Amino acid sequence: MRYQARVLVIDDEIELMNVIVEALETRGFKVTGLTSAIEGLEMLCRQKFDLLLVDMMIPEMNGIELLKRALTIDPYIAGIIITGYGTVQTAVKAMKMGAFDFVLKPFNIDVLVSALNRALDFRQLRQENAQLRESMAVYESEDRFYKIFHYSPDLIAIIREKDHKYLDVNPMYLETLEYSRDELIGRTPEELGILPDAQIVDLLSKGGKNIEINFKAKSGHIITALSSLVKINLNGEICILIIAKDITEKKHYEQEITRLDRLNLVGEMAASIGHELRNPMTSIRGFLQMLRDKHECMPYQEYYDLMIEELDRANQIISEFLNLAKGKPLDLKPHYLPVIIKSLYPMIRADAYYSDKQVRLDLDCPVRAILDEKEIRQLILNMARNGLEAMQAGGTLTIGARVIQNCPVLYIKDEGSGLDESLLSRLGTPFVTTKENGIGLGLAVCYSIAARHKARIEVDTSPQGTTFCVYFPNSLESITLFS
Repeated sequence: MRYQARVLVIDDEIELMNVIVEALETRGFKVTGLTSAIEGLEMLCRQKFDLLLVDMMIPEMNGIELLKRALTIDPYIAGIIITGYGTVQTAVKAMKMGAFDFVLKPFNIDVLVSALNRALDFRQLRQENAQLRESMAVYESEDRFYKIFHYSPDLIAIIREKDHKYLDVNPMYLETLEYSRDELIGRTPEELGILPDAQIVDLLSKGGKNIEINFKAKSGHIITALSSLVKINLNGEICILIIAKDITEKKHYEQEITRLDRLNLVGEMAASIGHELRNPMTSIRGFLQMLRDKHECMPYQEYYDLMIEELDRANQIISEFLNLAKGKPLDLKPHYLPVIIKSLYPMIRADAYYSDKQVRLDLDCPVRAILDEKEIRQLILNMARNGLEAMQAGGTLTIGARVIQNCPVLYIKDEGSGLDESLLSRLGTPFVTTKENGIGLGLAVCYSIAARHKARIEVDTSPQGTTFCVYFPNSLESITLFS
């Protein structure tokens, strides 16, 4: 025997029970003897035994029933039934109920010891198999977690609860937030500016499930993610598992849809009332001009000029409305952006000259895009004039074209003081303006033109200036589509 096996003997014949106990103890077993089945079950609940030796005929219940109940307490206990009235049917029934062996009285003690040793080996084998299955289950679970962790398209990170230091991150987390593994492990999201420490605590207190969180990438780019935070036990240490799904692009599309809905609403209004307003305004302007030129009205000429100027301003607003409402098909053709920009340069330079500003062109790359030339000319003029108005005297406006990831890109960069962050999400919304006398429709027209071209506008702003980039669809795809 490899160690002192623990045996519970239950037999209502006390003399026989004592003989068995004494004999087994001399053979190296640690034995407990009882004469009651109920006491035996209670003993099994209190102590661990390796082997159960039970008589078939016990007053409270038979040996098979006792063994059945014992196995519910300890499924790995090896049971042997002894009886003086054995039949084949009884033996088969005992085996079916979980008995390892069936020993007939009278028995030789060596035969009984041999049966107990075989039962003990069987018990150990069952335990080892169970442990192996558990180990395999743990391995498979760990392997499954490893694959999910490392190959998931979501951002996943594990941080320690007590100090919020990174313990592990998956490749998507690194790629999206633009860090290397060495830059993150052992440091906190707050330390790196990725996520405020207080926000982690707040999210956990709220349940931390499917909550929008803004992560800050290394470059400063904001990543909006639908995130869940859950506490886990990792090797005995309480940690926080962060799982985040990047929805930045989805949020961008939602904002664009909202913006376009507003543009469509303004366009519908323009189509309904624009032309109707212009007719009476034209008449009013004509009569004002006629009255202004009369001799008796000369003392009030400045008032007439002011009224005509305001009518012209109202007419400009209507023109902007109608530009938003344009529904005519686009005349889409391949055009070189540098050619269009150069054709507008004299006009933009003249505007800049009168306000003591400079215009620089960055047109080294022959960028071609599929576009409606008239509409893109209007977009460039609107954005260029906005840029000039945003700068102080002496500033330089840069207009250029380049290819980024196979997309033709038009960009206009000013040297103004930048835009307020709160305005960025509302740019392009009708009547949103930073100009003292602006009407907030010029940029709305630009966004409308971009939308009709299936282009997108991205804005990068800082205290040193603002850059508007118009990303047209992939040039090769566009040329194939419209050729």
